[in-house]
Amino acid sequence: MGFGLAATDDSKIISVGGHNFNYETMSNVNMLDTKLDKFEWRNLPYMPNGSIGPGVSVIDNVLYVIGGFDFIGNEIVCNGDVLLMDLEKKQWKTLADLDPPRARPLISIIDNKDSPTLIVAGGYNFDEKGKAVPYGKIEEYDMEKKKWKVVVDIPDFKTSNGLATKNNKLYLMDSTNETGENQIIKEYNLLTRKWESSHDIKQSKDRHNVKNQANIKNEESDPNEDGKN
Repeated sequence: MGFGLAATDDSKIISVGGHNFNYETMSNVNMLDTKLDKFEWRNLPYMPNGSIGPGVSVIDNVLYVIGGFDFIGNEIVCNGDVLLMDLEKKQWKTLADLDPPRARPLISIIDNKDSPTLIVAGGYNFDEKGKAVPYGKIEEYDMEKKKWKVVVDIPDFKTSNGLATKNNKLYLMDSTNETGENQIIKEYNLLTRKWESSHDIKQSKDRHNVKNQANIKNEESDPNEDGKN
């Protein structure tokens, strides 16, 4: 329970950490190949440190495990561990810890021209009563200085918000009252470092659709070469 999950590009599922029924933190890592006729979990090298509720992602065949928490006595204590394993070499490496530590951060990569940049976003830690407290920031890892730095705050971030990345953009989502489905409420461009609200996103899409429709009409109205005098 409380494990992290990630999928690979070649249809494998990886489970990481979690805890057993005695609330003991686990460090095991297992992989399931969904393309095989017989489903069977295969063991991968154990993590250097166990973790409950870590952020987990597989990017370019590298498994990232970041953050999480442990039960220590009656307390919930977050960790800032940053672990990565090349799935071909199957060896763990570590980067500088997150500070402050947190559980369930989103992990992604900015595809820069020079070199990809590792980022984390959101997540949560716990107050003295064990209540989850959202951590509303996006951070990136500076490979030269070997430290994390804050890129930008996530406006009005809540533990109920969803986060996702695609094509160098981060999406902040919230569930609708009517259907419970997630809808995008803000979008952050990781290259230009600018936020757009859902209203701005809609206007941009509307302009794009109008332009496409105009192009289609122009193409339909243009005579064929054979039909020219």
